[in-house]
Amino acid sequence: MPRSLRAGAFLQRAGDVTRHAAFVARGCLRNYVIDDKGKEHIVQFAPETWWLADAVSLRERTPSPYFIEAIEDSELLLLDGPSHQRSSTAFPAMPPRSATACSGTPPPRISGS
Repeated sequence: MPRSLRAGAFLQRAGDVTRHAAFVARGCLRNYVIDDKGKEHIVQFAPETWWLADAVSLRERTPSPYFIEAIEDSELLLLDGPSHQRSSTAFPAMPPRSATACSGTPPPRISGS
């Protein structure tokens, strides 16, 4: 499903259950957490042609610790969890243009300094 996000708009906030993996067709997203002292820690950026999702939340339907925000006007293609999994299985040679949040690796525990 296509979705447009203006710069500064959120695709997801911490505490939400991830419902979609997002392919960035145009623009750029940032993925971050906020520590217990209120400091933001950027986990990754998702530029054009990258996928971004919290794979654990998407698969297990659990709340995500991540915020996902557009840092510029962005055009996205959103796939639900089962559709994203089928695509990954059907196209295994597709380059893995994603990082930690999509890999299923839990976020690092970040405490304020």
